[in-house]
Amino acid sequence: MIKIDKGKCVGCNSCVRICPIHDANKAYRVDDRTVVDIDEKYCIKCGECARTCHHDARIFIDDTERFLSDLAAGQSISLIVAPAIRVTFGGLWENVLIWLKNAGAKKVYDVGLGADICTWAHLRYLEKNPNGKVISQPCAAIVNYALIHNTALIKHLSPIHSPMLCTAVYMKKYMGINDKIAAISPCVAKKDEFTATGLVDYNVTIKKLAEYFHAKGISMNKGTGSFVFDSEASYEGAVYPRPGGLRDNLKIHAPNLSVMVSEGPHKIYGDLDEYLKVPSDHVPAVFDVLNCEFGCNGGPGVGEHFNAFKVNSVMAKEFTRTATSRALNTKKSKDKQFADFDGKLRLDDFMRTYKSAGIIKPNVSTKAIEDVFTVLGKATTAERTYDCHACGYSTCQEMAKAIACGINVPENCIQYITRMIRKEHERAERTNDTVKDLVVKLEESVADLSKDIENIKEEAEDINRLSTENTIQMHTIVEDIEKLKMLKEQVIDAVGHIGTNVGNYEKMTADIETIAGNINLLSLNASIEAARAGEAGRGFNVVAQNIRLLSDNSKDSVSSAKTNDVEIKKSMGEITDVADHLDTFIAELIVATNAATDGIKSASHDSDLIAGNVADAKQVADKVIQLLNEIRECLHQ
Repeated sequence: MIKIDKGKCVGCNSCVRICPIHDANKAYRVDDRTVVDIDEKYCIKCGECARTCHHDARIFIDDTERFLSDLAAGQSISLIVAPAIRVTFGGLWENVLIWLKNAGAKKVYDVGLGADICTWAHLRYLEKNPNGKVISQPCAAIVNYALIHNTALIKHLSPIHSPMLCTAVYMKKYMGINDKIAAISPCVAKKDEFTATGLVDYNVTIKKLAEYFHAKGISMNKGTGSFVFDSEASYEGAVYPRPGGLRDNLKIHAPNLSVMVSEGPHKIYGDLDEYLKVPSDHVPAVFDVLNCEFGCNGGPGVGEHFNAFKVNSVMAKEFTRTATSRALNTKKSKDKQFADFDGKLRLDDFMRTYKSAGIIKPNVSTKAIEDVFTVLGKATTAERTYDCHACGYSTCQEMAKAIACGINVPENCIQYITRMIRKEHERAERTNDTVKDLVVKLEESVADLSKDIENIKEEAEDINRLSTENTIQMHTIVEDIEKLKMLKEQVIDAVGHIGTNVGNYEKMTADIETIAGNINLLSLNASIEAARAGEAGRGFNVVAQNIRLLSDNSKDSVSSAKTNDVEIKKSMGEITDVADHLDTFIAELIVATNAATDGIKSASHDSDLIAGNVADAKQVADKVIQLLNEIRECLHQ
């Protein structure tokens, strides 16, 4: 089957362009690119897309790996080998068959024998149906086209098996071979033929087999020798793979038979559709058709670069060899082989029937196509018949129909994309104009910003300078506060000394008060004694009175001193309170001064940061201006 590697698909539409069945391709958008996928129900497996894709996005899968795995596991498998192998493997095809035989293949049959049987069966069928007209069916892609896309052709398909199936039938029914059968084939579509009939178990293409040998490092250069098939020798069937191979074989045995040949994907399917339209007497007895332009030798499963001259040379040698062989082995009759077939083969064993795939294609209304043309912006006849083929379709009408069916997208139309690009260009121009206006406004804003930045920078520098001066002044204030604090301490010490002296003074006052009391008592006693003494004690009485007066004065002095002590203590208390308040005030002032100093330092630091940020902003503004100039230059280009 045909597969797609979506990651490799570039949406070049070469697959759509080469594909004879446009419905088998489905285009859609993936990540802003077009990918062309495969719709398997419509694909006829012709393999043209895989052959054409230069990006290796289209690939096919066959049974090579399963076949080799089963062979290695010991399963009983016999081979049928298409004659097309003779133009591959650089002429070392016999070594390939020897390798497969050594790997465990039981029997190896030449499909050339089946081709001889196929020719015989066609001739015998036409003899039984003298007015019969058939389309040959060795090409499985042609059969798929009839079964899927043009079921009216089914009744015209030749009922004879293909050469490969004729070989398989012969092995099973006439040679008693019960092994699984693997076909070494040049064709991808053969898988459908094998599945439909159940006669062949593996489709092993020559291309995939060669890739396996290359991957495993298996060289075919070692060992030479002629390979001998297990089947009987084939004759003209060996040249079946060349263009018109069936025709040439039929003409050898029935020179007057009407045979027409058509080959190539861009020709055959149109001819098949036309076949149904012409009168019956205009069509040949055998319409020999192949999908591949150069026959099976150029099939997609061959895998080598096709060289028409090389292929023609190889096939010419094969034809010469078989003709010589026939001349040596048909002395009594040129039809001895066919006579042998007549004697042992039953025509019915080599016939098949066909069944439609039952696929109904959706109908597309005229309105739906008209709506697509509207989306594509195609209003005029000239636009609707542009027919550039870039989308892969032959006409714009086919492309519109594909979009209406949902198997393609407007983005795959070059006119649509051109129109979208033009609109995008116009939008871009409008955007450019808007950008130009914005650039001018932005330049003005940047200019204003630059001025503001310069002003801020100057102000930051002033702040920094003032912060420095204030810091110096604050340091002076702190020093003065410290001096005041020291003075306060000195005042407190002095008050302390005064308090001590006042205490001493109080003690002295008390002592004086005691002494005064004693003197007063002494004076009183002296007065009493003077009175007793009479006149003699009069002088002493005067002394006693003076002593009493001194005692009274001392008492008054002491009383006054006490009063002064109270006042002094009160004043000292007030001084202490003031000192305490002053101490608290100085502490708070120191804290505030320190905070102010820290604030000034922080402000100074912030001003430094502001200055740095301003410088950075200035650099950014300069870069913006430079960028704007570059944008303006780009817009003018």
